[in-house]
Amino acid sequence: MIDALKYNPIEDGELDDRPPAVWNGPHVGKRIADAFETLAAIPMRQFGSGASRGLWPAYPYEFEDLIAQQEAERITPRPPRLAPTIEMITRMEMALCWPARYLHDRAELMRAVNLLARERSRGGDTSNLERRSGLDRNTWLQRHGSGCDRIARGLIRDRVMVF
Repeated sequence: MIDALKYNPIEDGELDDRPPAVWNGPHVGKRIADAFETLAAIPMRQFGSGASRGLWPAYPYEFEDLIAQQEAERITPRPPRLAPTIEMITRMEMALCWPARYLHDRAELMRAVNLLARERSRGGDTSNLERRSGLDRNTWLQRHGSGCDRIARGLIRDRVMVF
């Protein structure tokens, strides 16, 4: 079993994705990071876009511009962006609420759990957090581990099924 205080959610790579028999800190951290990945994958309508924008395009394209765009797309196609499934969204909604529900009285733990999970979901590291906050890497990891362990105990107490 992985020690929650030694597990670095950003730099230690992927955990085995099989759910454990009961909730534990590292698995909670993984599920919260997964929730941030799912949130980022949900297609969002931009403010001012859609039907309210009007009939005219935001930028007038010439015929040659459209041909060049089509050619560029043919040469280097973008990978398809798959929308999350309803199961992924349901899990995301549950997991994003856990820090507020189980850590409401420990703001420093809630902040560490959320920020490290978000950084992990983006492929980031603790350096951004260290620079902005003045706290060192070990403090961030200790708070994250403590927060995830506390959430795991709450999930066990509330009999939340492991996923």
